[in-house]
Amino acid sequence: KKYRHSWPQPHDTNIITESKAFANLALWISSHGSSEPFVYDEMRHSLYFGRQNENHKNELMALISDMERIGYEVCAPLMFDGKLEGMIFLGEKDNRQAYTESDIRFLKILSYNCTLRLRHLKMLDRIRQLEGLAALGEMAAYIAHEVKNPLTVIRSSAQLIKSENPEERTSDMII
Repeated sequence: KKYRHSWPQPHDTNIITESKAFANLALWISSHGSSEPFVYDEMRHSLYFGRQNENHKNELMALISDMERIGYEVCAPLMFDGKLEGMIFLGEKDNRQAYTESDIRFLKILSYNCTLRLRHLKMLDRIRQLEGLAALGEMAAYIAHEVKNPLTVIRSSAQLIKSENPEERTSDMII
């Protein structure tokens, strides 16, 4: 499949509008759970020549509008366990040619590897957090032990004082 659409050159747009377009794309990808890259030219081709119901057509028009707003031609979701971890966006190719099946296949492999790397980094971060919590737990146990030893001696002494002098009220408060 090779489609070519005359793509407008990137222009300065409102950052809020771009952020909203990115958010819309992320929301759509998350709700559909697809890890397949989508290509601007193919979406336009599908819109004009494909057969889809009105709801799908409206979704497609909104996606095309968002892709135009941010100025990218290809979006590859980084999905893991049905969760969107990130997105890779590609602009127009240097040679101004359309993205080919081979390009998209390479992008799928790249996005899969990026997803695995992101998950790996998140797991390492989680391991570091757990190691920190384990160290904190060990430190708390050490402090509790160091505080408890002298308190045991004080309590034993208070009990000894009380056994020698049963009317001593201070030893009752300590015990």
